[in-house]
Amino acid sequence: MFCRVLFTALSCSALFIAISDNVPHWVNVLGWIYILGMLCVGILALKAEQIISWCDKQFAKKRK
Repeated sequence: MFCRVLFTALSCSALFIAISDNVPHWVNVLGWIYILGMLCVGILALKAEQIISWCDKQFAKKRK
């Protein structure tokens, strides 16, 4: 439960951190890294079936 609350707070505040001028540069960079990382996770989740089928094909090629 704690992790869910923590990641929800990070998700809600990352956008405001990324566009704010009142935060240190390293916090701004971490905010952008978090936003881009979550976008990548979302894309991977949407493409999961295609990725699994590609991995299965590669595994089948290696078996032969």
